[in-house]
Amino acid sequence: MDPVESLRSGPTGGSHPPERTAWRALIDRCRIGDDSAWREFHGLFQAFAQRRLRHHFPTLASSDRADLVSSALERLVKSIRDGQIRGASDAEVGAYMSRTVRNQALDLISRRRPESPLDDEDRTEGTRDDLGYQRALVQKVTEIVGTWSSVERFLFVQKAQGVPSQAIKRELERSPFFEFIDAATVDTRFHRLRHRLRSQLEC
Repeated sequence: MDPVESLRSGPTGGSHPPERTAWRALIDRCRIGDDSAWREFHGLFQAFAQRRLRHHFPTLASSDRADLVSSALERLVKSIRDGQIRGASDAEVGAYMSRTVRNQALDLISRRRPESPLDDEDRTEGTRDDLGYQRALVQKVTEIVGTWSSVERFLFVQKAQGVPSQAIKRELERSPFFEFIDAATVDTRFHRLRHRLRSQLEC
């Protein structure tokens, strides 16, 4: 679900502080064959992935979370050995790993739907997983946008809901904003804010 789409649809229903792990240095140690670094990475990643899954997919069973962590870890180990982990900073590496975990979970949910089309209970569980993820995403988007300035919030929400840039420009020129920008700048600011939102969601 795109963060902009979540604002269009609105909430259907806590965020965690960012991890401070020195991921980049740890991965570099793993790449040169440091056994203690590999052990440390395994332990830290498992805790990291479990937090991400509980936060974004709260309805997943503990056994599913364990399987997903194991699958994501296997992929990341290969990526580390091949030198394919993206990101020069700890935050960028953390975002890369977070996407890996999230994609594994979404793949699991999408695979389950066609596996047992006649099983109403399984279909209901899949729907709960999707709704749980959407609720968590909408809440997080709302929290992030709530930290922006009043002009940024108004511009982003209005544009995300399909209001024309010219109309947003006119509203911004009035009280309480008194912000005088052209329609092209409205579009530019919106794209920058959308990029900022996506970056914050991946951290």
